Amino acid sequence: MLPADFTMIIPLADAINARKYGAKAANLAKLVAAGFAVPRGFVVSADACRAHLWESGMRQQAAAVPDAEHRETIRAAMLDGQIPEDIRASIAEAYKRLAWRTGLQDPKVAIRPSALDTAADYGGFAGAYETCLNVAGLESVYTAIKWVWASLWSGAAAACRIRFGSVSDPAMAVIVQLMIPAQHSGAVFTADPATGNPHSTVITAKRQDGTSARFAVDLNTMSVSEAADAPQQSMPSDLVGQIAEQAILIEENVGGRISSEWAVDREGIWILQADPMRNLPAYFPLIDAGSEGVSWKRLDAQPISFFARGVATRGNRITLNGYLYEKRATSDLSDERARLKETDASAAAAKEWEKRICPEMNERVTQLLGCDRSNMDSAALSSTLKSAVEVAGTAYDWFCRSHNFLDLLSGSLAKGLGSRELLWKVLGGLPSALLDRDAVLQELAERFVAAENTGKIDDQSWWRSYKSDVERFAGDYVYAFKYGGEAADVSRWRSWVEDSDAVYRIISGVSKRGNSASLVTLNCSADQDAEIAQAEYPHCKKLIQLCRKWIARRAEVEQVSARACTALRLTVVKLAARLAQAGAISDPQDIFYLTADELVQLTDADYLGFASKIAQRKHKMWLERRLIAPELVVDGDQQTKIFADGLTGISASGGVVTGRVRIVRTLEEASEIEPGEILISPFQGSVWAPFLAVAGGYICGDGDDMSAEAIAARVYEIPAIMSCKGIMRFKNGHKVTLDGACGKIKVW
Repeated sequence: MLPADFTMIIPLADAINARKYGAKAANLAKLVAAGFAVPRGFVVSADACRAHLWESGMRQQAAAVPDAEHRETIRAAMLDGQIPEDIRASIAEAYKRLAWRTGLQDPKVAIRPSALDTAADYGGFAGAYETCLNVAGLESVYTAIKWVWASLWSGAAAACRIRFGSVSDPAMAVIVQLMIPAQHSGAVFTADPATGNPHSTVITAKRQDGTSARFAVDLNTMSVSEAADAPQQSMPSDLVGQIAEQAILIEENVGGRISSEWAVDREGIWILQADPMRNLPAYFPLIDAGSEGVSWKRLDAQPISFFARGVATRGNRITLNGYLYEKRATSDLSDERARLKETDASAAAAKEWEKRICPEMNERVTQLLGCDRSNMDSAALSSTLKSAVEVAGTAYDWFCRSHNFLDLLSGSLAKGLGSRELLWKVLGGLPSALLDRDAVLQELAERFVAAENTGKIDDQSWWRSYKSDVERFAGDYVYAFKYGGEAADVSRWRSWVEDSDAVYRIISGVSKRGNSASLVTLNCSADQDAEIAQAEYPHCKKLIQLCRKWIARRAEVEQVSARACTALRLTVVKLAARLAQAGAISDPQDIFYLTADELVQLTDADYLGFASKIAQRKHKMWLERRLIAPELVVDGDQQTKIFADGLTGISASGGVVTGRVRIVRTLEEASEIEPGEILISPFQGSVWAPFLAVAGGYICGDGDDMSAEAIAARVYEIPAIMSCKGIMRFKNGHKVTLDGACGKIKVW
């Protein structure tokens, strides 16, 4: 028999370990901690289930994949066998505490499964396990727990394990929870299960007399509608609204859309269980987005602010339900004439950027960054804002164009060369704009390490000089985007001019690279190898040169865009401070719920309507965030890229490495990287490139093999995968093997 310990039986409020007590119990424990009304109870851990298996003599058979006959043998042994005495005693003690709390000798309880299997967490095992309600008396509790355990080997559960490929050792935690003497009870879904609509919360209710009703709460208006065939006055509308509100609040603790069971007694609303909703139908209402042969590509995974909508939506870009999309006319690049036309257009655009746009933009941005906003009157600040909006909008136009041109050219070149690997080889290292930035960061990191080693770190004069150099760097580069959406929306970030601590975080991470070769040395070697490789493909010379040119132009565009966005952001922040001081807005961040046009044309008379307008737009944006926007809309059809499994992506740099993962969403998280760790970022952005000097590999949730980090990974000679879905399931410290050539990840 396995030894029991005090964690075999634990109060429900403490059952936060999903690996031991199951996801259902862990979710309820979170809700208790968050202050929701959850009936008292306790959890019998999965270890108790395993101990009972040992006691029944079925442990080895259960670990195999039993057929129907053996499953029935295991079930019978589980039901007929006696729970180990020490576990029985712990259950009895926990049940007595519930009895003492209620003042009843044999309180009624619900006995529910809390599965450990990952597939069960995702809704795959719904209905496969037993639940026992209105169980009273200790012996009945023992029997009900065994029934729940035994349901692990039911035909339905076995079929689910086969279907979802579950290889985990079957074990079950059990929740024992007080029954609520409910006046009303039922279930609530924070998205319509039939349509997937997350703006409709569906509530089913059952009364004590057995009648039932179905309600829908429209989250746009919070109005309640009831099915036409429902009994009269089945449940008050205000109570329906309260249940919907509770369910929406639960989402923040469980994550995403949820289904929940609830009950109402004289004390109020009780939450009996709450689980994520899985496999919902796709729901993204669309207007007519154009003619046939036109596709719309999503540029950001979340809605952009109302302010950004006036800056980023121009030309071929629109917002659909708050999400930014770019129109792309489909063209057949296998057609030589079409390919040449696109190539010529990209060459002309590169020349236009270099000769006219870039110098003009740099001049205007420098003026905007250098102006003194603190002494401007309202008219001058409005004029500055108008100019900054125009410059930032133009910069974002070129930001998108540069990515599109490089995508087109790299595809054509790879086709001409015969493989993406040859493409990487002939294109070489980082462009000068990124090389210069990251080389300065490495030099600052080396100085910091040297100062630590020599004791200069305590010298105030050294610190003053060093701080001055860091601030100069922050002023020169102002910012680097963590993902492409930041180039469209200045509400999401603070520039290095506003927060120079961000630069120190990068330096902190880069300082751990040790004595490895410098970026300048490695990049020089990559460029030399590229020159040698280019000589072998004279027929692609023009396309290679143009592709390299756009790699350089894209880096320049991103740098100009970061500076333009910073100039815009500094102007908006100054205006926000004035509006907050005047009482027109309660929070400076609220300014981003106003459009650029509204702010440019602002008068004192507009102040009175701000509070209502901002409140309405906050609600609208909350509704927009509940939607999942498709990656592509083609002729009105929604499409999302799906790989064969969640751990396969686009190969971006060859090689194989095994290591621990480091999840990064912020520079603070990235600064914690240790040498050899595999850096994982949900989104592609050039700000992660400096950290690859320390990393053993790189995995990104989006982007392609022409992104800045992919090129940097090849320079540092570490494997990399881009556009790998499902990576955010990892936790820091998980061990994986990354195969950059195949674009695959193995989890250990």
